[in-house]
Formats: sequence, C-alpha cells, structure tokens
Amino acid sequence: SVVSWFDSALSDSSMTLSDKSTEEEWKSKRTFLGHTGAVFAVALAAPMKTFISGSADRTARLWSLVTGQCLQVFVGHINGVSAVSTFDDG
Repeated sequence: SVVSWFDSALSDSSMTLSDKSTEEEWKSKRTFLGHTGAVFAVALAAPMKTFISGSADRTARLWSLVTGQCLQVFVGHINGVSAVSTFDDG
C-alpha cells in the first residue's frame, strides 16, 4: 500500500507531499507553495482530493491535491493558524 505524508519544517513556508509504496526511500511527489510563514497544520479532505493548511502568516489555505493549486485563501485571523480540520457533511 502507498503511504503518503506532508513534510513542513516549522521555519519553512512550503509543504511537500511524499509517497512510499515499498521499502525504497520516500519520493517527493509535489511541493505546495503559497504561505509566507511557517506551516503549522495540515488536514486532508481525501474524498474531495483537497487539503487545508494553517500558517504563521495568519492564513488558512485550501489546496488541490491533484493540481497543486491553492483554491482559496482564508484571511482575517488575528494570530497564526495553528490548527485546521475538515469534516464530511454528506
């Protein structure tokens, strides 16, 4: 089975999705750029092939796992966004 994970250092504003399907090394699949501060949180919405991220730049962003594009930026947070979550409403 394929195992995927997001990697983001606290001092880094990028996120990298990596896959590991065998005992081989992790292989970088896609890097998501857009945040201007460290990324603190990531939550997957697998059925929609999207995820949301929260950052020290005081934004949350909705991303496409398929295209790598930022679909929406949520602004107006007073502090950095340190937690995000998704839910299935249907």
